[in-house]
Amino acid sequence: MPAEIGLSVVQVNGNYLKLKAGYLFPEIGRRVKAFAAANPDAALIRLGIGDVTEPLPLACRDAMKTAIDEMGTAEGFHGYGPEQGYGWLREAIAKHDFQARGCDISAEEIFVSDGSKCDSSNILDILGAANKIAVTDPVYPVYVDSNVMAGRTGEAGDGTRWVVGEAEVNQIHRVSGELGLEAVFGTDR
Repeated sequence: MPAEIGLSVVQVNGNYLKLKAGYLFPEIGRRVKAFAAANPDAALIRLGIGDVTEPLPLACRDAMKTAIDEMGTAEGFHGYGPEQGYGWLREAIAKHDFQARGCDISAEEIFVSDGSKCDSSNILDILGAANKIAVTDPVYPVYVDSNVMAGRTGEAGDGTRWVVGEAEVNQIHRVSGELGLEAVFGTDR
């Protein structure tokens, strides 16, 4: 019907259909729930999603309140920050997290982002589509999923692993050797 009246139909990115496995965190949740039900007396420390375990410290709460009050004034209001992050923040990170520990890192070398999920997917936009990718195992799932969704993988092998040909393995070993690294491919699973 849409084509008959001159409209085109939005096409779905077919690479999303390659996402065979469920996302890691709901799977962890299912397993934790099943384990807790079967072992009601077990003390669990949940490390799956990176949830916080302690309340925010007073210094953080005070800083947030001050920042909110500043945003409520014409002088203090600001929208999105600079693409590399605020200079004052990058300076503080360089000074307290690196230089204080003897690492010669300048603020110009610091990039403040909104999180690794966006960055690991966005970096693909600057790489050519013909580049081959290699991902460690185990790995944070977004690294694989973002490459799958961008069409940079083959088909899923057994549903959890991606098929890599012998030529790709040889190339990875060659490049790794040139960089002084060792590439190891596990076959024990």
